[in-house]
Amino acid sequence: DFHQHATAQLTAGLFEHHDGSRFEVTAISLGPNDHSGMRRRIETAFERFVEAKPLDEDQIASTIRELEVDILVDLKGFTQDARTGILAKRPAPIQVNYLGFPGTMGASFVDYIIADRIVVPEHEFDCYAEKVVWLPDSYQPNDRNRPIAEIAPVRAAY
Repeated sequence: DFHQHATAQLTAGLFEHHDGSRFEVTAISLGPNDHSGMRRRIETAFERFVEAKPLDEDQIASTIRELEVDILVDLKGFTQDARTGILAKRPAPIQVNYLGFPGTMGASFVDYIIADRIVVPEHEFDCYAEKVVWLPDSYQPNDRNRPIAEIAPVRAAY
């Protein structure tokens, strides 16, 4: 969802703030290139941006292995246009479910889910195939550079 999409709206700032001196961050794009400002912004946030939409799952898994990706974070889960078969090929030693599908993947090939205490309460850990990693406050990032309305309409206007 590295295009004008809700996931991109939430994560653009997150990608821009990765510490490039400590982490090599690569994007593997499986979605459309809508040539939007959001797409260009996300492309420039990564050291490496791989356009993989036209590739099949075997080719994408091979690319991930060739790039020596240590931690693969899937942002789609079981949502529209997901390519879960790539994860099933186990192209990275650690595979993580995050953000786009805040539920269990129910699969042995996904090691972790990133969540918070609201999304996955501790008493529900046993319902998850993944190990649950809690972020301290909220699992959902938001882009602090996203413009907001200058005038907030009153509820009655709607």
